[in-house]
Amino acid sequence: MDSMAKGAAFLISQQLNNIQEELDIRLNSTPASCLLHEEIQALCDSIRELREQLAQINEMS
Repeated sequence: MDSMAKGAAFLISQQLNNIQEELDIRLNSTPASCLLHEEIQALCDSIRELREQLAQINEMS
């Protein structure tokens, strides 16, 4: 992977971390019985999948 791609992957990873932190705060302040809680959890799961895909791309390079 060239340096530009590595830099992009790093920035994407940082953004995912920032989004995850915000979602964690909101998840912890939302009652588990609330529909919003389920939606936030689904977003967290999607971010986890994106991180795994990004890691696979980094490994292949």
